[in-house]
Amino acid sequence: MKFTQYDEGTPCWADLMTNDIEKAKEFYANVFSWELQTDPNPDFGGYTTAELNGEVVCGLMQNPQPQAPNAWNVYLATDDISKTAEKIKELGGSLHMEEAMKVSNHGSMIVGQDPQGAYISFWQAEKMIGSTVANEFNTICWDELATSDLEGAKKFYSALCGWSENKDSNEEYFQFDVNGQARGGVRPLSENEKGMMPSYWGVYFRVQSLADACVAIEKNGGEILTPVMNSDKIEFQACKDSTGAYFAICQFEDEA
Repeated sequence: MKFTQYDEGTPCWADLMTNDIEKAKEFYANVFSWELQTDPNPDFGGYTTAELNGEVVCGLMQNPQPQAPNAWNVYLATDDISKTAEKIKELGGSLHMEEAMKVSNHGSMIVGQDPQGAYISFWQAEKMIGSTVANEFNTICWDELATSDLEGAKKFYSALCGWSENKDSNEEYFQFDVNGQARGGVRPLSENEKGMMPSYWGVYFRVQSLADACVAIEKNGGEILTPVMNSDKIEFQACKDSTGAYFAICQFEDEA
């Protein structure tokens, strides 16, 4: 599916922050057949854009803080980044930037944390809307928050982003709608995650075959963390890339 704009509150972009950008680029190019374009402008610190068939998928960048863990970051679209920043603080979150950072003529961004500690970024588009393709093979198909407080997270993001509850939500999994369309999910941290890691946002990549993707992931230095899991005709597995960043892969059929 191609995108030309994103409604406010919708996940619109993701990028990997890694301590070994070259290793990460090799891994993802081999696993997902991405074409990687690194910006030559030194002001962008070697920021790399992943493309597939001429469409923009996501980004990769060298971590500016070497001690920070390798991780995928999720961005939510906003129409007014200054108002979003103020609202984050009003609702009990925190900001990691004094003010929004303008990225040339591409747009503006802020980075914050929700009250449960998960890092989340926001993007106000100008020239660049974010991902121009999603939900297709080798692209992002789902964004998910794993949180220490499901009810608290639901309250925070619903007030901040205008999310509504999807009809398929339940006590253990909150699917959020934006303008009537399911755009992502929120779940409690698993028992294995509790005590090991803080609340975090993650990404799922759609693949044509879980089995084939697992072979490619392991062949290129990644790790498969779980057996195949199922949810509403969707099969998925949690993984690590060759630099240790978590992500998930999933397989499903398009609705007729």
